Amino acid sequence: MLVDINLMPKKEKRNYKALFVYVSLTLLTLLLIGSSALLYWLNHQDLQRVEGELNQQQEVNQAIISEFEGDAEQQQTRAVQEILEDLQVHNTSLSSVLEKALNHLPRQGSLNAFQYNDSHIDLTIQTNTNEQAVEYYQALRESESFESVTIHTINFVESEDYFTTNYTVQLPIAEEGDES
Repeated sequence: MLVDINLMPKKEKRNYKALFVYVSLTLLTLLLIGSSALLYWLNHQDLQRVEGELNQQQEVNQAIISEFEGDAEQQQTRAVQEILEDLQVHNTSLSSVLEKALNHLPRQGSLNAFQYNDSHIDLTIQTNTNEQAVEYYQALRESESFESVTIHTINFVESEDYFTTNYTVQLPIAEEGDES
């Protein structure tokens, strides 16, 4: 009987467990880095898309606002036109009110002050006698152009020898559509 004896050292089996762990951890790390980069890139693309949509929406909103309100120059032009229209309406009504008030002024009387408000005017008249001041008051009361007239004070200025009288004249309320 023959015995087979091998004196050569036995080959040891390689331990692939450690290599498998290192390779799998490396692949897992690369996979995580790759997926993180992909998610970052996708989020960046979404952010750019949303910013683009937001900018477009802001441009559309600005266009609608500028169309509705007009640009600053048009707004200023409209404001000036409205002021001019108001001034023209008040100017014609003011001149007619002043003319009506002065028509009743006594011969030697003069208008010292005139203040116009929307609903009334305040007058300061200078006359030679207090009778002329009262006559002027009565003439204004009888006028159909004024709703009511109030006399506030009659003052005698001794150094100049004349009377100053303060009146408040209530204007009639203009109806809608009535421009004068």
